Amino acid sequence: MAVIATPGSTAATLAAKAATTTIPIVFVIGADPVKIGLVASLNRPGGNVTGINDIGVDIGAKRLGFLQELLPRATRFGVLVNPDNPSITESFVTELQTAASAIGRQIEVVTASTNADIDTAFATLVKKRADALLNCPDALFVTRRVQLITLAVRHALPALYHRRELAEAGGLMSYGSDLPDQFRQTGGYVGRILKGEKPADMPVQLPTRFEFVINLQNRQDARHRRAAHAARPRRRGDRVIRRREFITLLGGAAVAWPLAARAQQPAMPVVGFLGASAPDTGRARAFHLGLKETGYVEGDSVTILYRWAENHMDRLPELAADLARRRVAVLASFGNAPALAAKGATTTVPIVFGAGEDPVRSGLVASLARPGGNLTGISILSVELVTKRLELLRELVPAVAKVAVLVDPASPVTETMLREVEMAARSMGLRAQILNASSSGEIDAAFATLARERPDALFVGSGFLLNSRRVQLVHLATLHKVPAIYSSRESVEAGGLMSYGPSLTDAHRQIGVYAGRILKGAKPADFASPAGVEV
Repeated sequence: MAVIATPGSTAATLAAKAATTTIPIVFVIGADPVKIGLVASLNRPGGNVTGINDIGVDIGAKRLGFLQELLPRATRFGVLVNPDNPSITESFVTELQTAASAIGRQIEVVTASTNADIDTAFATLVKKRADALLNCPDALFVTRRVQLITLAVRHALPALYHRRELAEAGGLMSYGSDLPDQFRQTGGYVGRILKGEKPADMPVQLPTRFEFVINLQNRQDARHRRAAHAARPRRRGDRVIRRREFITLLGGAAVAWPLAARAQQPAMPVVGFLGASAPDTGRARAFHLGLKETGYVEGDSVTILYRWAENHMDRLPELAADLARRRVAVLASFGNAPALAAKGATTTVPIVFGAGEDPVRSGLVASLARPGGNLTGISILSVELVTKRLELLRELVPAVAKVAVLVDPASPVTETMLREVEMAARSMGLRAQILNASSSGEIDAAFATLARERPDALFVGSGFLLNSRRVQLVHLATLHKVPAIYSSRESVEAGGLMSYGPSLTDAHRQIGVYAGRILKGAKPADFASPAGVEV
């Protein structure tokens, strides 16, 4: 192995360092890398480790300043920290105590390392009459973002979070470094090492982009925007490499926060976006790109209300109905289940979908050429690519005779996919063994069967469940040493061997283009649904 990259995990970085003193390691962490012993200094790391220091801790004072400007009468700020992460928590609390003292305010520190602890922490903040909330940068709070936002809403507690994912999930606002940009920086360092540079001579970098994300409804607070333009995080002088900030105004809070609006912004069209998964920044940005191609820029000429089901499919009808009640100009969705939920919620709001199943067969549209009604969209040809996937698998494993085929029997695309798989397998002289899984536990059971039957390769079907469980699938395929092909590139990005299928990023871009065309006056009933997207 030439390089080990450990973005986003202090524990993984420490484990990698403990495992080798020779293989170069590139990290992205929020803790002070000098303090925890990863590097000798920021400018001259020494040894085999360097990377990106996500200064989530160092901009705590800036985040407190934003809240203070938002709530000038606030005197007591709640601070939520994870006691199991002392390398970040101690510095964060110390910085906030200093900053709060300087402006004559108090902070109330509450701790949480489990779901129950989070509930208790909010109860304590309510009892202590906290005026607002800050959370310490911690992966726990990103994974529990829905719980945090729900409790903040329930207790009418304005909160500023450290990652945009929390604002996208419905939180009031966030300020922090841009995570995708940090991965870009990590890739740059890995590339430089592959070309011969030594980690010992490569300074630990800082993030180069910072996001101030505000959830806005029809009323905007001009004061908030002035605060955003004035935002400049503090730095220790020997750590500055370069920086540039930008502001993302993310339309549509899940609730109307009890904050007085000081100015009325010009009305702009509102687009609803309904997703089945957890918030996905990459796909959202592809959707933005499609809108931009038609002249619409989020926060400038269009507002977007995001609703994510967080993998709870039973929530889709409720979320779709919420968007319909808000009278969005267009409702965009991805996946058959979200599209059907959107169709069930409204017969008047134009709906643009991305569907993996035949949209005619599933009842979304009357025909591809003339959709009729209020729906149109993109049909991603996942099922139609089955034969090509099997051919690629056989090319990779020429001696293959028996192929395990893992499918989700609850997925609407499975019946058609199995017919295609069995027909293609027969034509190639292959035996197909069907394995069913509709839950995480059933995936484990399917791989236990696979271990006993010992097929030569694995074909992983498409569908929401199998894509959302890609990390589990990749781990088990690796554990059992079975070559596997997947339907989406996300599985390969998670460590899988190979994939062939529609580009979900391109599908989201096309959905954005269609939404933009509708905003300009086109009718869903009048334009055809393309047969597919890039593969």
